Amino acid sequence: MVDLSLWLPALCARLNAAGVADLVFWTEAELYQRATGALHSLARESNLFCEACPPITSAEPLVPIPAEHLALFLVARDGTVLTPASVAELEALDSDWEETAVSGGGSVTHWVGDYLGLRFLRFYPIPATSADVLLVRACLPSIPTAKSAGVAIPAPFADYLALATLRDARAKQGDARMPEVAQHIDQRLKLYDQVVQAYWGGGY
Repeated sequence: MVDLSLWLPALCARLNAAGVADLVFWTEAELYQRATGALHSLARESNLFCEACPPITSAEPLVPIPAEHLALFLVARDGTVLTPASVAELEALDSDWEETAVSGGGSVTHWVGDYLGLRFLRFYPIPATSADVLLVRACLPSIPTAKSAGVAIPAPFADYLALATLRDARAKQGDARMPEVAQHIDQRLKLYDQVVQAYWGGGY
């Protein structure tokens, strides 16, 4: 867990301020907002933020996916891992797939992630009984604020977030803009991006 408030004083110093109260061209909320943008960029470029969602019990063919969702890695019902499929693939497999239900001692075999956008997944065939559903997914991290500055991220990335926030602050239009500084920091951050891709892969 990284507490973003711990690097805020050093960030303010880089922005020529003794502390948050002395910031002229930015606000504390704006700095946290820029840190959030960097976090979400990391989440979209890597598998850094992944979680197993708490199991839910459902007998429905449609299951809601928790908020801040990016991608599903695994879907299981009662411990059985299901095969991912697209709507096009199921239409090729079964022309009446939306109405096909489990029968004759069969079971759900597939899950569809592009049926109703990113908010729901759908099972095929339609379940006959209730079951525990487990989802493993990539997601966006929680948004840090002055009141809740903790982020579940490896400690070395505190420097990444501080640099990204500084880059965006110095790229902001205004009297404090320093495009050459922002460009230099951006080049340094690209090295971080290469490391992230090498260790965690991914991208959405």
